[in-house]
Amino acid sequence: MVPVVVSPKVNVNPEKKDAVIKESIITEKLEILYAQSKENGFQLVNAKPAIVYQILNTNLKGVFILKDKSGILFKSGNFWIAQYYENGKSQLKKYTIKF
Repeated sequence: MVPVVVSPKVNVNPEKKDAVIKESIITEKLEILYAQSKENGFQLVNAKPAIVYQILNTNLKGVFILKDKSGILFKSGNFWIAQYYENGKSQLKKYTIKF
């Protein structure tokens, strides 16, 4: 006896599909930070320009220490993740960084 595989019907509403695609594009638009070389690392500035983070070099490729914060900055795919603690709560922020 051969097993029968039944696939459920999926109703796709084109209007909702477009809304989901547009929403994901909007949420992926990340703040761009610009790296300025400093002794032992970089300072990361935004478009204003205001210093957002100061980062210190480590021996690990794609990993930096966030100066004056309890955390790190690391590369994840094409993006950079700042992970640190603020007021006892873990913060996770995603950026595009131009070195």
